[in-house]
Amino acid sequence: MKGNPRKQKYFPWFEKAVEQGLRLTRLYEYYMETVDTSYQRELPKTLLLYFAFNSSTLGDTRKAYIYASVVNHKKKQPQIFESYRDVIGKFTERKLAEGAMNEDYAVLYQEFSREPQNLKEAEEIGKMLFTYRLYCDDPKIRSVIVRHHQLGKEEEYPCIRGIAYIRLYTKDAAVLFKDEQQRRYTSTVDYNVKKLMDENEILPRCLQAGCQNPGLLLSYCENHKIEENNLTVYQQMVRSKGFTGEYKRQIRKEILNYCLKAVKEDKELHLNQMEFRSFAAVDKKALLEIIVEKGMFARAFEILEEFGTEQVDPGVLLRICSYMIEARGQEYSEELLALTEQTYRLGKYNVTALNYLLRYYRGTMDEAFRIWKSAVGFQLDTYEFEERILCLLMFTENYREDGWQVLESYVENRGREKVIAGYLTFVSYGYFMKGKPFPDFVQQCLTSAVQREWKLDRICRFSLLQKLTEQKERSEAEERIIESILEECGKENLFFAFLQRLPASMLSPYQLDDKTFVEYRTDPGAKVTLCYALDTGLGNALEYTQEPLHRIYEGVFAKGFTLFYGETLHYYFVIEKDKEKMKLPEQRIAMNRVDMENDSKYQLLNQMLAACHLEKEEEVKKKMEQYLRQERYVKTMFTIEKEA
Repeated sequence: MKGNPRKQKYFPWFEKAVEQGLRLTRLYEYYMETVDTSYQRELPKTLLLYFAFNSSTLGDTRKAYIYASVVNHKKKQPQIFESYRDVIGKFTERKLAEGAMNEDYAVLYQEFSREPQNLKEAEEIGKMLFTYRLYCDDPKIRSVIVRHHQLGKEEEYPCIRGIAYIRLYTKDAAVLFKDEQQRRYTSTVDYNVKKLMDENEILPRCLQAGCQNPGLLLSYCENHKIEENNLTVYQQMVRSKGFTGEYKRQIRKEILNYCLKAVKEDKELHLNQMEFRSFAAVDKKALLEIIVEKGMFARAFEILEEFGTEQVDPGVLLRICSYMIEARGQEYSEELLALTEQTYRLGKYNVTALNYLLRYYRGTMDEAFRIWKSAVGFQLDTYEFEERILCLLMFTENYREDGWQVLESYVENRGREKVIAGYLTFVSYGYFMKGKPFPDFVQQCLTSAVQREWKLDRICRFSLLQKLTEQKERSEAEERIIESILEECGKENLFFAFLQRLPASMLSPYQLDDKTFVEYRTDPGAKVTLCYALDTGLGNALEYTQEPLHRIYEGVFAKGFTLFYGETLHYYFVIEKDKEKMKLPEQRIAMNRVDMENDSKYQLLNQMLAACHLEKEEEVKKKMEQYLRQERYVKTMFTIEKEA
């Protein structure tokens, strides 16, 4: 002892001296200086009583060894433990703040720091949890590296005399070794690890105190299922910067799955701490279902504005639309209108959504018609929407066949006469000039208007006349309409090719029963030239004549011919428009039919020609006598008193 022996080989002598109860100065100090602290043992009671009042001569590491022994044998020596309690408590608090760690400190922390009282204490003990003592006998190793794939960075720990105190939070953590040349090793280095602390009791208390140590959060979440009482822990994890983006994405997905199940089971759920944008990037569909069930419609609408509607359940979209429309008092919003339109396209709508679309929709005509039909099915007020559709049809020159359905509903809703008349004129022009469909309802409207002598554009009357000439059967009222419009045409010398479908009795007052018309309809600004030749059937070569045609009405160009039986008219049109000429294919009109019951001079001549062709001389004579007789009657009964 006089030679200051502090080597471990002298420990057996000091141990025997203590056991024999020798009283020597600094005996107990030399005992503690030479004892092997690599493993715990039960220390002599006299030594413990001595250091209970004389520990100032020992270093902290030796003190920790004594205190750990006291804690480990507290059940066997309760009085010793009680005498040390306050000293050990203060010592533990100080060393915990310093971050000291080995097997002895772990025993003290486990005993005296298991109940952190505040966030500071929780963070201090939290750093010590999950500490392992790693031992390897490879002399070249200078440090140990631990990598958790869930964490954003790796941690490096010094390895001194083959021992390192590392923290492992998961079973799949990777352990690597590094030598002084910065070279890394994995499977080529043998090692063993020993866990120093039991976290089962301390970990929940640390988290409850608000500790957000990434390692603690990782271990907890990897070993627990999400429940109502620990949901905040998972939410803390995804807000932490210590984890990789991929792992946080995985945890967010688990949180969403739990919340979705919870709302379906009507469980209590608090979402105030949830970062909605981050969760929306993971699973927007699930997030929206959750917050909609919780009545957070405004927040759901914000998410849709930023992330779109793809893959979201249409029923959820409809609930959001309906709420936002009502919450904003039906006020216009470009984003809300777009969302309502998208929801409608997905086949989901209700009265609120349809009324909003009826009020603000300005999209394609096809979709406008679908919206209108849906609104009619809900028996909603479609008056203004129908008027807007009709005006758009006219403005865009859209002659769609189902436009008359909107017109019919608009008429039933007592629409404005100006709009109705405008649309009737629009449809009439399309039919008369462009060959567009002429719905039965439009014909009914025009017929009624003519009978009531409403003021209509004459294109409406011309279209009605043309439509009536196409009918094989007509009522007396329709016959009177034809005669009325035909009289109007006669006064203005406007005769069209379709009039040839009328019986001779209607045409003869206007001397049209012997006329054959050729007609072409095009742009009013075009120039139309008719090239024609008449084949009389005598075998002569055809000689074509060119004649520029004048517009008889808008873009209608026509010329009348008187053809007799056996004659054939060859003709074609040359159209000049925008400095370009276009020759149309040649057409033929052959007069090969004779009305044997009509006794007009024109038909009598045709009857004679037909009889000649069939070599019926008696028939020819008979018709000739009839013709001359009529000529004589005319000269006798009608005389010209004064020539103009």
